Amino acid sequence: MKYKAVVRWYDVSSCGYYKHGDPAVPVFGSLQYMVNELIFFTKKKRLADTKMLADPNTLKTYVAGVSEDNGVYAIVLWNQVQGDGKSVSSLPADALVGEAKAEKSRVKRGYIPGFPTYFLVIPEKNAIGTLRVVDNVPGLDAFRRYCNLFLENSTRGVVTELQGGDVVIEGYRETKKDVVQSLRPRFALQVKRDTSRAQYIRDNAEKVRKVVRVRTLDVAKNSGDFTAWQQFLKLVGLSSSHAGRSEMRVKNEVDVNNDEKAIIKLVDDNEHLVVAKENDFGFVFSGAGEPHWLSSAICTTSVELDLVGTSGVFAASNIAAAAALRKVALLKSIK
Repeated sequence: MKYKAVVRWYDVSSCGYYKHGDPAVPVFGSLQYMVNELIFFTKKKRLADTKMLADPNTLKTYVAGVSEDNGVYAIVLWNQVQGDGKSVSSLPADALVGEAKAEKSRVKRGYIPGFPTYFLVIPEKNAIGTLRVVDNVPGLDAFRRYCNLFLENSTRGVVTELQGGDVVIEGYRETKKDVVQSLRPRFALQVKRDTSRAQYIRDNAEKVRKVVRVRTLDVAKNSGDFTAWQQFLKLVGLSSSHAGRSEMRVKNEVDVNNDEKAIIKLVDDNEHLVVAKENDFGFVFSGAGEPHWLSSAICTTSVELDLVGTSGVFAASNIAAAAALRKVALLKSIK
């Protein structure tokens, strides 16, 4: 079945093992290194054994699958939730990574209730994308956390020793022939942007004659939804009553004139947060009819993928194969 998928791309700014105080270039490691290690780590491993030790206040995260096709890697994380007696998607804890089949029912013993998050990795472009299909959440924070913990504790570059009966990390090395070093594992991402688009708005801020705000809101749940918009209205001398309140998608338009500083601040505050058609700002310039949307500055790809899901969960192998067929379209967005 064909699904519309949206990929938001990120540059991998750090991935590997770094000298303390020198975060620029890793002593060893790369995005390719990490995915290779993740494949090795999960091979013939039970889903339950892929959990990383983390803050007890965060969701427990597992690797449900890792797969590669034509240089495109797909990673599926499984994010555990509390079973509350209702029907929920679950994976068998003892199933091998890549082989677990989702079931939607009341939680049974030996099953992990949760939800999937999907990621595409293209090492040749040093890029990672959050893949959204059927309104699944991006899950980027959990992904970042998992990758950092994985580099810290579970690659073949980790060297451990016994101290008083406890296993502790002695240091890190790329191969067994290398000297063990005290290094800092690090994984970090930055939004991949076409910086020329946001900069175009800044450079022409004095020509902006209207700002269009599109937002999907649930004010009953989040009274802070309007904060940034209200601040902008105040800067241009308008009442916050212009913002409007609704539990569905809201579109507001405000005429502006010679408010260059306010426009630039609006772009600076929101260029990393906007999502096309969901949370966005459009800028209409003098003599132009259509808005110049801020979300267009973020590298995003919309493609159709041929996927087969089980209880709404897609396998990494299926995602990688489908994405590989659309690799040309994917690469156009991240060149």
